[in-house]
Amino acid sequence: MALMALPLSLCSKDNDDPKQDFEPVTISLEDVNIGTTDTSFSVDGFNFKSEGSETTPENYVDGIGIWPGTIELDLSSLNNISKISIELHNNSDPEISVLNNGIVVKDFISDIEGGPTTVQLDVGGLTIDALKIFSYEAIIISIKLE
Repeated sequence: MALMALPLSLCSKDNDDPKQDFEPVTISLEDVNIGTTDTSFSVDGFNFKSEGSETTPENYVDGIGIWPGTIELDLSSLNNISKISIELHNNSDPEISVLNNGIVVKDFISDIEGGPTTVQLDVGGLTIDALKIFSYEAIIISIKLE
């Protein structure tokens, strides 16, 4: 009787990680309606925590205003993020951090001019599960994950 050997690759999955790879996505924070007492909100299936953040009033740039305040984006269901781009209107230098299990993995303190700008963060190779943005006065317009 002949025995056949099967390669292990045919017997198991290549990726047993419950996190799924993803295609690049942009999360628009325009037209999101939250107030300063809201502590969480969702956009396009992505969950945020907020403190001191609110929808910008009329006659402002459309987005989530943080003055002073914080928003935190839950990234725990994603993996292999290599770059994060944040489109914002800046009036004070935001403090941006990526976290893993509540611990800061890397800080990005942006020294940028006031007005509209895009901050790009290289996060390739880092194990992260959240993005946290603090500012004394900024409007977050969108976040792109790549």
